[in-house]
Amino acid sequence: MDDAVRPGHRFPHRWVDDSVSTLDLIGSHWTLFSGRNISDWRAAAHLNPHVHTLDTDGVVLVRPDGFVAWQGTTEDSLRASYWG
Repeated sequence: MDDAVRPGHRFPHRWVDDSVSTLDLIGSHWTLFSGRNISDWRAAAHLNPHVHTLDTDGVVLVRPDGFVAWQGTTEDSLRASYWG
């Protein structure tokens, strides 16, 4: 199974703990996943997304339909994206 995280593709299912998966965390909301401090990422997204810490490279913004909208490593690149 290809579990790469790429914009335009569905965010992969990963277990966060024994009873919660990444898909459960997305639900029907814009969601930011980051492996580091994400306090400033919410402001950069301009969407008031739900935020979760997850072991991932960089930061990933997932649409409510489960597709990856953006992936990157800097707040500036998120602000410069077409929805920021």
